[in-house]
This record gives sequence, structure tokens and C-alpha cells, in this order.
Amino acid sequence: MQTTTIRVDTETRDRLRAIAKHEGQPMADVTRQAVLAFERSRRIARARADIERLRSDPKAWAEYLAEGDALPVGDGIG
Repeated sequence: MQTTTIRVDTETRDRLRAIAKHEGQPMADVTRQAVLAFERSRRIARARADIERLRSDPKAWAEYLAEGDALPVGDGIG
């Protein structure tokens, strides 16, 4: 794996170092995991916002639920 240097403020570096030490992992691994967790949280936030937009339209929400009921396995949202 190739590496590079990134600039972060000293507070962030110190926090990253403390997490890495506590977890017994290299700072690069903790950084990678943090980026993946951030990406996951953004996907979840977008999905939640999409569902809330859909729920705000009663007709669209009813159509969505009806479509889900027609599936052999539900989506778990209804």
C-alpha cells in the first residue's frame, strides 16, 4: 500500500495518536477506519433524508409501502 502525508491541526493529530495508542493500531489504520465510518454515516444520513422526503408525500409513501408489500421480503421500514 502506498502512503502519503496529510496536514491536520495538532489537536486532531494528538487525538488520532491517542485513539491509535488506545486501540493498539497504527495511526494510518485508525485514519482509514475513521474515513470509512464517516462515509457510512453520510450514506445513512442521505438514506434517512430520502425516506423522510418520501414520507412527507403521503401518496408517494403509500405507493412505496404498497410496492414493498408486493415483495417476497419486506424492507423493514414500513
